Amino acid sequence: MEVAKKEEKPVANKITVGHVHMSGCTGCLVSLADTYEGLFKILDDYADLVYGLTLADVRKIPEMDIALVEGGVCLQDHESVEDIKTTRQKAKIVVALGGCASYGNILRFARGGQQNQPQHESYVPIGELIDVDVMIPGCAPTPQQIRNVVVMAYLLLKGTDDQKALAAKYLKPMMDL
Repeated sequence: MEVAKKEEKPVANKITVGHVHMSGCTGCLVSLADTYEGLFKILDDYADLVYGLTLADVRKIPEMDIALVEGGVCLQDHESVEDIKTTRQKAKIVVALGGCASYGNILRFARGGQQNQPQHESYVPIGELIDVDVMIPGCAPTPQQIRNVVVMAYLLLKGTDDQKALAAKYLKPMMDL
């Protein structure tokens, strides 16, 4: 008679993570997906993906521990402005993922004229509309940076006191941005 083994999880409680896409090229999402085994390990052991229009079938921004926000916000797109405000309300930690979300990058120079949305005239980094906890600059940030920030945020939220101290030390330069 075989005894069924109980599945062992490396951690008791996972965190919830969402990817919120604003205006941008989607390069940061590609970088997130490029973590390959790292992404699978995070999703298997440490985090549940609860929002991401490309990766999860959820249409309204839910409560989450970490929001990875990609891209800047078009000020003339009222839905985007509301989405970023909702993200701040529903996330414990907001991460500006990439140069557009962090500093505006090329979006700072965008001035309407797009064929499908000519009324869109000005874009700003998310920090001009909401408080941001962590910035990962880069165009796009490396998969390793994204993975490390998610793991350190996990430790900050769910770790022991020593792990929380380590995570805070690791994240401090990105939090100071």
